[in-house]
Amino acid sequence: AAAARAALGEESEDESEFVGFSVQPGEPLKKRQALAPVDNLPITADERSKLVSKAMRYLVMMGNAGEPIKGTAFREAVLGEEYRKKQKVAKTVLDEAALNIENLFGYQLHQAPADHFTQSKFKDSYYLVNKIRDGAHCARVNATDGAATRGLLMVVLSFVYCSNYDNSNHKMPEKELKKQLDNLHKWDSAKATQETFGVSSLQDILDLFVKQHYLVREKDTRADHQKESVLEAGPRAFIEIGRKQLVSFSYQAAGMDVDPVAIQAIEDEQAEEEGGGEDEEGGGDGEEES
Repeated sequence: AAAARAALGEESEDESEFVGFSVQPGEPLKKRQALAPVDNLPITADERSKLVSKAMRYLVMMGNAGEPIKGTAFREAVLGEEYRKKQKVAKTVLDEAALNIENLFGYQLHQAPADHFTQSKFKDSYYLVNKIRDGAHCARVNATDGAATRGLLMVVLSFVYCSNYDNSNHKMPEKELKKQLDNLHKWDSAKATQETFGVSSLQDILDLFVKQHYLVREKDTRADHQKESVLEAGPRAFIEIGRKQLVSFSYQAAGMDVDPVAIQAIEDEQAEEEGGGEDEEGGGDGEEES
């Protein structure tokens, strides 16, 4: 499909003109506060160094898998029973590990924006995302395994975001999305789907995007009072891809010039949302066990 080709940058021979997945900046996010020295932790310097190294491995592993990082799971996997109840340890270790990863690899750790995603399941969720927006870099990343899935993700998110089902909240019934995707690709061969996307069905793909928090799936009540499954862009899509990129991609995939009025409207919304914002606090979400 033209949309999938555009998502993967196949129509441009010049890598610097690559306009695919996560090339434009995602949403403007609050900056992480500089790590303040913490000298009174109830652990030794050697213990702290080992915990930070362990935390870095955990964050990179989860990031490479596209998995959301839950604060509770982080504390259990990295700190264990011995350290997770010690005051300030979880927050300090997470912050230090995140800043080390950013300095070494350019990946940033961000929390799900609470002002956009109020559901409790996102309250303690973090995402390790690539914030390098150089076209050649992104073209090389998207040429690796999983490129087809990333291209399909852009198509799915564009359908959902631009749906006229709910213009104000950018939602789309899952049944309608599947109909649209059936027009792009035949999903009746489990073997071909497995070879291309790594899973055996379209439903498995959508379930994966929901698990990774690229999509949010909720029940909605239609005018006839029947319940239906509705999808919208999730916090990871918001952070990593952003509204401007979804709208731009939709125009480009349709062979149209991007409407500057549509982009300006998003920028106006972003400016409104940023007004008076404070720096993003470091990890831990204030939920350390004590």
